[in-house]
Amino acid sequence: MPAPVESPSSSQSEMTDRSDPRSCGCRAGNIVAAATPAAAIAVLIVIYIASPVFYVNHILEYQHRESQAVEMVTFLAASVAAAMLFLAASRLWRIGAAALPAFGVDPNDLRGPAALRGRGGAIIVAVVALATLFFAGEEVNWGQNFFNWGVPEYEKGTGFAGPEVNLHNSFEVVSVQSLGSAFLLGVFFGLPLMWLGRHRLTMIGDWGPAIPTWPVVAAMLTVQLWGLVKPLYRAIHPDAGWESTADYLDLLAQVRGDSPVEIDSALYHYVGFFDQVKEQKEMLVAIVLLLYSIYLNGLARRLASGSGRSFAETG
Repeated sequence: MPAPVESPSSSQSEMTDRSDPRSCGCRAGNIVAAATPAAAIAVLIVIYIASPVFYVNHILEYQHRESQAVEMVTFLAASVAAAMLFLAASRLWRIGAAALPAFGVDPNDLRGPAALRGRGGAIIVAVVALATLFFAGEEVNWGQNFFNWGVPEYEKGTGFAGPEVNLHNSFEVVSVQSLGSAFLLGVFFGLPLMWLGRHRLTMIGDWGPAIPTWPVVAAMLTVQLWGLVKPLYRAIHPDAGWESTADYLDLLAQVRGDSPVEIDSALYHYVGFFDQVKEQKEMLVAIVLLLYSIYLNGLARRLASGSGRSFAETG
Protein backbone atom coordinates (compact mmCIF):
# COMPACT_ATOMS: atom_id res chain seq x y z
CA MET A 1 0.00 0.00 0.00
CA PRO A 2 1.59 3.30 -1.04
CA ALA A 3 2.39 5.82 1.67
CA PRO A 4 0.17 8.91 1.79
CA VAL A 5 1.62 11.90 -0.02
CA GLU A 6 1.55 15.27 1.75
CA SER A 7 0.66 18.36 -0.24
CA PRO A 8 3.83 20.25 -1.26
CA SER A 9 2.65 23.53 0.23
CA SER A 10 1.89 21.95 3.60
CA SER A 11 5.09 19.94 3.84
CA GLN A 12 7.26 22.86 2.71
CA SER A 13 5.64 25.19 5.24
CA GLU A 14 6.14 22.73 8.09
CA MET A 15 9.74 22.11 7.02
CA THR A 16 10.42 25.85 7.05
CA ASP A 17 8.89 26.22 10.53
CA ARG A 18 10.89 23.31 11.90
CA SER A 19 14.20 24.12 10.21
CA ASP A 20 14.31 27.76 11.26
CA PRO A 21 15.92 27.89 14.74
CA ARG A 22 14.09 31.17 15.40
CA SER A 23 10.72 29.46 14.97
CA CYS A 24 8.88 27.69 17.78
CA GLY A 25 8.58 24.71 15.41
CA CYS A 26 4.82 24.67 15.82
CA ARG A 27 2.94 25.70 12.70
CA ALA A 28 -0.32 26.40 14.58
CA GLY A 29 1.55 28.48 17.17
CA ASN A 30 3.19 30.55 14.46
CA ILE A 31 -0.15 31.21 12.77
CA VAL A 32 -1.70 32.28 16.08
CA ALA A 33 1.22 34.64 16.74
CA ALA A 34 0.93 36.18 13.27
CA ALA A 35 -2.81 36.71 13.77
CA THR A 36 -2.55 38.23 17.26
CA PRO A 37 -2.72 41.92 16.18
CA ALA A 38 -5.70 41.18 13.93
CA ALA A 39 -7.41 39.48 16.86
CA ALA A 40 -6.73 42.50 19.09
CA ILE A 41 -8.20 44.82 16.44
CA ALA A 42 -11.27 42.57 16.21
CA VAL A 43 -11.75 42.77 19.99
CA LEU A 44 -11.67 46.59 19.89
CA ILE A 45 -14.16 46.68 17.03
CA VAL A 46 -16.53 44.24 18.74
CA ILE A 47 -16.46 46.24 21.98
CA TYR A 48 -17.15 49.47 20.11
CA ILE A 49 -20.02 47.97 18.11
CA ALA A 50 -21.51 46.42 21.24
CA SER A 51 -21.34 49.65 23.24
CA PRO A 52 -19.82 52.88 21.94
CA VAL A 53 -20.51 54.47 25.34
CA PHE A 54 -18.54 51.79 27.19
CA TYR A 55 -15.76 52.05 24.62
CA VAL A 56 -15.23 55.82 24.99
CA ASN A 57 -15.67 55.69 28.78
CA HIS A 58 -13.28 52.81 29.48
CA ILE A 59 -11.36 51.59 26.42
CA LEU A 60 -10.11 54.61 24.48
CA GLU A 61 -11.08 58.26 24.07
CA TYR A 62 -8.94 61.26 23.19
CA GLN A 63 -9.20 63.33 26.36
CA HIS A 64 -8.93 60.54 28.95
CA ARG A 65 -6.88 57.99 27.00
CA GLU A 66 -3.90 58.19 29.40
CA SER A 67 -5.86 56.29 32.06
CA GLN A 68 -7.89 53.97 29.85
CA ALA A 69 -7.55 50.32 28.88
CA VAL A 70 -5.66 50.67 25.59
CA GLU A 71 -2.97 52.85 27.18
CA MET A 72 -2.58 50.46 30.11
CA VAL A 73 -2.28 47.42 27.82
CA THR A 74 0.32 49.31 25.77
CA PHE A 75 2.38 50.15 28.85
CA LEU A 76 2.17 46.66 30.36
CA ALA A 77 2.96 44.85 27.09
CA ALA A 78 5.89 47.17 26.33
CA SER A 79 7.25 46.88 29.89
CA VAL A 80 7.15 43.08 29.88
CA ALA A 81 8.60 43.04 26.36
CA ALA A 82 11.50 45.28 27.43
CA ALA A 83 12.34 43.02 30.38
CA MET A 84 12.17 39.89 28.23
CA LEU A 85 14.27 41.49 25.48
CA PHE A 86 16.99 42.39 27.98
CA LEU A 87 16.88 38.79 29.22
CA ALA A 88 17.13 37.45 25.65
CA ALA A 89 20.03 39.80 24.87
CA SER A 90 21.88 38.59 27.96
CA ARG A 91 21.33 34.94 27.03
CA LEU A 92 22.40 35.45 23.42
CA TRP A 93 25.49 37.36 24.54
CA ARG A 94 26.56 34.41 26.71
CA ILE A 95 25.95 31.94 23.88
CA GLY A 96 27.93 34.11 21.46
CA ALA A 97 29.39 32.54 18.34
CA ALA A 98 28.26 29.07 19.44
CA ALA A 99 24.81 29.96 18.09
CA LEU A 100 25.95 30.70 14.55
CA PRO A 101 26.24 27.18 13.09
CA ALA A 102 22.47 26.82 13.60
CA PHE A 103 22.11 29.67 11.09
CA GLY A 104 24.55 28.20 8.58
CA VAL A 105 27.29 30.66 9.54
CA ASP A 106 30.90 29.65 10.17
CA PRO A 107 32.22 31.65 13.17
CA ASN A 108 35.67 31.55 11.57
CA ASP A 109 34.40 33.71 8.71
CA LEU A 110 33.56 36.60 11.03
CA ARG A 111 35.69 39.72 11.37
CA GLY A 112 35.94 42.35 14.07
CA PRO A 113 37.00 42.54 17.73
CA ALA A 114 37.17 39.13 19.35
CA ALA A 115 34.99 40.23 22.29
CA LEU A 116 32.15 41.19 19.94
CA ARG A 117 32.56 38.48 17.32
CA GLY A 118 29.42 36.37 17.09
CA ARG A 119 27.45 38.75 19.32
CA GLY A 120 25.95 41.06 16.70
CA GLY A 121 22.49 39.57 17.27
CA ALA A 122 22.71 40.09 21.02
CA ILE A 123 23.71 43.75 20.50
CA ILE A 124 20.76 44.34 18.16
CA VAL A 125 18.35 42.78 20.67
CA ALA A 126 19.80 44.96 23.45
CA VAL A 127 19.21 48.07 21.32
CA VAL A 128 15.61 46.99 20.68
CA ALA A 129 15.21 46.39 24.43
CA LEU A 130 16.38 49.94 25.20
CA ALA A 131 14.01 51.36 22.58
CA THR A 132 11.14 49.32 24.01
CA LEU A 133 11.89 50.55 27.54
CA PHE A 134 11.87 54.11 26.21
CA PHE A 135 8.55 53.41 24.48
CA ALA A 136 7.00 52.09 27.71
CA GLY A 137 8.22 55.09 29.71
CA GLU A 138 6.95 57.59 27.15
CA GLU A 139 3.52 55.96 27.11
CA VAL A 140 2.93 56.87 30.76
CA ASN A 141 4.96 60.09 30.67
CA TRP A 142 7.60 58.43 32.83
CA GLY A 143 5.19 57.98 35.71
CA GLN A 144 3.32 61.29 35.45
CA ASN A 145 0.12 59.42 34.59
CA PHE A 146 0.36 57.48 37.86
CA PHE A 147 1.95 59.99 40.23
CA ASN A 148 0.64 63.29 38.79
CA TRP A 149 4.08 64.93 38.48
CA GLY A 150 3.65 68.57 37.45
CA VAL A 151 -0.14 68.36 37.53
CA PRO A 152 -1.98 71.14 39.38
CA GLU A 153 -3.97 69.87 42.36
CA TYR A 154 -7.28 70.96 40.86
CA GLU A 155 -6.51 69.04 37.62
CA LYS A 156 -5.71 65.70 39.24
CA GLY A 157 -8.03 62.93 38.12
CA THR A 158 -9.59 65.07 35.39
CA GLY A 159 -7.62 63.90 32.36
CA PHE A 160 -5.02 66.69 32.65
CA ALA A 161 -3.71 67.67 29.21
CA GLY A 162 -1.08 70.16 30.29
CA PRO A 163 2.74 69.90 30.08
CA GLU A 164 3.68 66.23 29.78
CA VAL A 165 6.92 64.60 30.95
CA ASN A 166 7.89 63.03 27.63
CA LEU A 167 9.90 63.63 24.49
CA HIS A 168 7.52 62.44 21.80
CA ASN A 169 5.18 65.41 22.30
CA SER A 170 7.68 68.06 23.41
CA PHE A 171 10.98 67.51 21.56
CA GLU A 172 10.87 69.98 18.65
CA VAL A 173 14.25 69.39 16.98
CA VAL A 174 13.16 66.13 15.36
CA SER A 175 10.00 64.04 15.52
CA VAL A 176 10.60 61.27 18.06
CA GLN A 177 7.54 59.45 16.73
CA SER A 178 8.95 59.50 13.18
CA LEU A 179 12.26 58.15 14.45
CA GLY A 180 10.41 55.41 16.30
CA SER A 181 8.45 54.47 13.19
CA ALA A 182 11.64 54.33 11.12
CA PHE A 183 13.30 52.18 13.80
CA LEU A 184 10.42 49.69 13.75
CA LEU A 185 10.49 49.48 9.96
CA GLY A 186 14.22 48.86 10.08
CA VAL A 187 14.03 46.12 12.70
CA PHE A 188 10.98 44.23 11.47
CA PHE A 189 11.33 44.67 7.71
CA GLY A 190 14.84 45.96 6.99
CA LEU A 191 16.67 43.29 8.99
CA PRO A 192 14.82 40.33 7.42
CA LEU A 193 15.47 41.76 3.93
CA MET A 194 19.17 42.23 4.71
CA TRP A 195 19.33 38.71 6.10
CA LEU A 196 18.18 37.35 2.74
CA GLY A 197 21.46 38.66 1.33
CA ARG A 198 23.65 37.47 4.18
CA HIS A 199 25.76 35.28 1.87
CA ARG A 200 26.94 38.44 0.12
CA LEU A 201 26.97 40.66 3.22
CA THR A 202 29.35 38.75 5.48
CA MET A 203 29.36 41.63 7.97
CA ILE A 204 25.83 40.64 9.10
CA GLY A 205 26.64 36.97 9.55
CA ASP A 206 26.19 37.06 13.33
CA TRP A 207 22.88 38.96 13.23
CA GLY A 208 20.89 35.75 12.78
CA PRO A 209 19.50 35.40 16.31
CA ALA A 210 18.00 38.93 16.18
CA ILE A 211 16.24 38.59 12.81
CA PRO A 212 12.45 38.57 13.40
CA THR A 213 10.84 35.34 12.26
CA TRP A 214 7.97 35.33 9.78
CA PRO A 215 5.05 35.36 12.29
CA VAL A 216 6.50 38.47 13.95
CA VAL A 217 7.07 40.17 10.59
CA ALA A 218 3.51 39.30 9.51
CA ALA A 219 2.15 40.65 12.79
CA MET A 220 4.02 43.94 12.34
CA LEU A 221 2.77 44.20 8.76
CA THR A 222 -0.79 43.99 10.09
CA VAL A 223 0.01 46.81 12.53
CA GLN A 224 1.39 49.05 9.79
CA LEU A 225 -1.63 48.43 7.57
CA TRP A 226 -4.00 49.24 10.43
CA GLY A 227 -2.22 52.57 10.86
CA LEU A 228 -3.49 53.54 7.39
CA VAL A 229 -7.13 53.19 8.42
CA LYS A 230 -7.50 56.69 9.89
CA PRO A 231 -6.16 58.62 6.86
CA LEU A 232 -8.26 56.38 4.63
CA TYR A 233 -11.35 57.15 6.71
CA ARG A 234 -10.60 60.88 6.54
CA ALA A 235 -10.14 60.62 2.77
CA ILE A 236 -13.57 59.00 2.46
CA HIS A 237 -15.18 61.35 5.01
CA PRO A 238 -13.26 64.66 4.72
CA ASP A 239 -15.75 66.50 6.95
CA ALA A 240 -15.14 64.18 9.91
CA GLY A 241 -13.24 66.16 12.53
CA TRP A 242 -13.46 69.17 14.82
CA GLU A 243 -11.87 72.59 15.15
CA SER A 244 -11.55 73.07 18.91
CA THR A 245 -11.65 71.24 22.24
CA ALA A 246 -15.12 72.66 22.85
CA ASP A 247 -16.31 71.20 19.55
CA TYR A 248 -14.83 67.85 20.46
CA LEU A 249 -16.51 67.78 23.88
CA ASP A 250 -19.86 68.55 22.26
CA LEU A 251 -19.39 65.71 19.80
CA LEU A 252 -18.23 63.34 22.55
CA ALA A 253 -21.35 64.14 24.58
CA GLN A 254 -23.43 63.04 21.61
CA VAL A 255 -21.48 59.78 21.31
CA ARG A 256 -22.06 59.16 25.01
CA GLY A 257 -25.75 59.93 24.65
CA ASP A 258 -25.52 62.96 26.94
CA SER A 259 -26.83 65.30 24.26
CA PRO A 260 -30.16 65.14 22.43
CA VAL A 261 -28.53 66.46 19.25
CA GLU A 262 -27.81 63.76 16.67
CA ILE A 263 -24.72 63.96 14.49
CA ASP A 264 -23.79 62.47 11.14
CA SER A 265 -22.84 58.78 11.44
CA ALA A 266 -19.43 59.32 9.79
CA LEU A 267 -18.57 62.00 12.36
CA TYR A 268 -20.02 59.87 15.16
CA HIS A 269 -17.77 56.90 14.34
CA TYR A 270 -14.76 59.14 13.80
CA VAL A 271 -15.08 60.66 17.26
CA GLY A 272 -15.97 57.36 18.88
CA PHE A 273 -13.41 55.10 17.21
CA PHE A 274 -11.33 56.11 14.20
CA ASP A 275 -9.76 59.27 15.62
CA GLN A 276 -7.67 57.18 18.01
CA VAL A 277 -6.31 54.63 15.52
CA LYS A 278 -2.80 55.90 16.31
CA GLU A 279 -3.20 54.93 19.97
CA GLN A 280 -4.60 51.56 18.91
CA LYS A 281 -1.57 51.10 16.67
CA GLU A 282 0.80 51.84 19.57
CA MET A 283 -0.90 49.09 21.59
CA LEU A 284 -0.46 46.69 18.68
CA VAL A 285 3.22 47.63 18.36
CA ALA A 286 3.71 46.80 22.05
CA ILE A 287 2.02 43.43 21.49
CA VAL A 288 4.30 42.65 18.53
CA LEU A 289 7.36 43.60 20.59
CA LEU A 290 6.14 41.17 23.24
CA LEU A 291 5.76 38.44 20.59
CA TYR A 292 9.28 39.18 19.37
CA SER A 293 10.65 38.87 22.91
CA ILE A 294 8.87 35.54 23.41
CA TYR A 295 10.36 34.11 20.21
CA LEU A 296 13.83 35.36 21.13
CA ASN A 297 13.79 33.79 24.58
CA GLY A 298 12.57 30.51 23.10
CA LEU A 299 15.43 30.66 20.60
CA ALA A 300 17.96 31.41 23.35
CA ARG A 301 16.76 28.43 25.37
CA ARG A 302 17.01 26.09 22.39
CA LEU A 303 20.47 27.33 21.45
CA ALA A 304 21.69 27.07 25.04
CA SER A 305 20.49 23.48 25.22
CA GLY A 306 22.12 22.63 21.92
CA SER A 307 18.83 21.95 20.17
CA GLY A 308 18.98 24.86 17.71
CA ARG A 309 18.29 23.42 14.26
CA SER A 310 20.26 24.35 11.16
CA PHE A 311 18.85 27.23 9.17
CA ALA A 312 21.31 26.85 6.30
CA GLU A 313 19.07 24.57 4.26
CA THR A 314 16.24 27.13 4.11
CA GLY A 315 18.31 29.52 2.02
